[in-house]
Parts: sequence; structure tokens; C-alpha cells
Amino acid sequence: MPRWRKLNHFNHVMDISFSDGSKYEDISKLMTSSTEPPNLMSSLICSFIASVNMSMLTYHDEIVASQKNHLLSGSEDDEDNLDGDPDDMFHVKLGAAQNEQTFEDLEQLHANDNAFKRFRIKLADFLSDSLPAHGIPLPNAKRIKFMPNETVTEHRFLKVNFESIVDWQITTDYLRCSPSFYNFARYDCVILQTQAGPMFGHLLMLFTCIVDGRTHPIALVHPYDAPVGPRSLKDKHFQFWRVRERPRISSEFFSVRSIIRGAALTEDHNVPGDYLVIDTINTDMFLRMKLMHGSAGHLA
Repeated sequence: MPRWRKLNHFNHVMDISFSDGSKYEDISKLMTSSTEPPNLMSSLICSFIASVNMSMLTYHDEIVASQKNHLLSGSEDDEDNLDGDPDDMFHVKLGAAQNEQTFEDLEQLHANDNAFKRFRIKLADFLSDSLPAHGIPLPNAKRIKFMPNETVTEHRFLKVNFESIVDWQITTDYLRCSPSFYNFARYDCVILQTQAGPMFGHLLMLFTCIVDGRTHPIALVHPYDAPVGPRSLKDKHFQFWRVRERPRISSEFFSVRSIIRGAALTEDHNVPGDYLVIDTINTDMFLRMKLMHGSAGHLA
């Protein structure tokens, strides 16, 4: 099962010597995406988790109404409660920078991984198309070409601030893209904003590169947007959102600013290359997935 911040991690659950309410709650969250085939117990667990999230939505609705009344009252203290520049509230920030490495060394290091094939050329093509689309002129008005000895700087941590659709407050995800985080490889999944709409993907590498003196934060992502076909009975029963990976050679570059938030996905071992979105990790994800189900025409 995927690791997630503020979620207890279990190697097994059948012989836990000590537990409390929070551990049982986290076990139930994970069970909703791993139970198969559908049965009475799994249905009850799904219903319980859904009811907990809906009760949290009701609670947050009450908070929002209270805050709205407070704002309408015109309190003189409101301005003092703002922390920092409002324009800086929505952003992503890279961390855990590694040593610079050349494109040549990077491609040799990942020579056996199709996701990194033609890394230097694909990155140049991506930036040549995306920079003008965002109003940034290309150097000398020519398409970008990187030399093998030019460098990038890898990062293994990403902080994403986003507006929760539960209460419109700023929420933060702390994401990892590291071959060793507490002695485990950890490459988190994310939701990205694309022209076609939200897309799930798996982080492969976070890095910065410099073009014409300007630093650009980039993510190499394994897209999970291959067609999945008709929904199975299990997916309908549990209201699963299924995604399917594309071949690794179809990896794509995205600006890290395209990342909406992190996501927890678990592999469906019965269908290689398929993953199920865990919508129970928090109320924001639960509500986002309900909206996506509605947009896709899935019946509740």
C-alpha cells in the first residue's frame, strides 16, 4: 500500500499487538481500496468511511458559515490574521536539492529506463513549446537545444499548497520523489491540471533547469491516463476511480505548477498496470473524487 503523510503505515494488520482508534480508522481507509471481491463486510466499511467524510463535510460547512458571518461583521482584527503575501499562498516549492548533473550523466544513469529515453531532446521540445505558450520568449527566438554537458539539479521533495474544496482554506501536501526516504524508495503520485482536465500521474523526477538565465521547475511524470474501458462491477460497487498507466516510454514533462495536489493510489494486482485512487485519505480527496465521478456520469 502507498505511504501517505499522517497515515499510519502497516506491514500487516492481522496480529497488531497494540492499536487505537486512529489505527483502526487508517486500516479501514486502506481496506476500501484493497478488498476483493465485494462482500458484506467491505460494503459496510465503504459505507462507514463515506458517512465519516460526509459528516466532516457538514462540520466544515458549519465552520465556513461561521467564518462568513465573522467576515460580514467587519472585525478590525481580520487584517492582522493574514500571514504573508496573499499572492504567495498558492505555489509549489522544491526542496532536498541534489548535486548538479549533466544531461549525459543523467541519461547514462537511467540508460535502462525507457522513461528517460531522449531525456535531453524531449525536455528541449517541451520547453520550446510551453514557454511561448506562457508568454516567455525563447532565447534568440529559436527553439531550445541543450548540450550534453549542460546541467540540471534534481530535487527529491515538493511542497504543494492548494485550496481545499472542503472549506477553501490553504492545505499543504508534502510529496517525495526519492530513491531512499527512510530506507524506502518513495515516488508519490499527483493530480495534474492539463488541457484535457485533471490527470493522475506518478512522479519520476523533480528537477530545475536554466534557460536564458531563468530557472524552471520541472517534473518528469509517468502518465496514468490510458483508456480503461467499461467500468467493472467491482468498480461500480465500491465507486472506485480506476486509472491505467501508459508505457514508461510515454513519460511526459510538466511544470511543477501544473500539480494540483498529491494523490494516493494502490495497484490492482489482478490487472497489471491498473491503479485505484484511494479517495479516503482525507475529506478533500473524497469530495474531489465525488465531483470527478459526477463529471464522468458515474451513478452513486
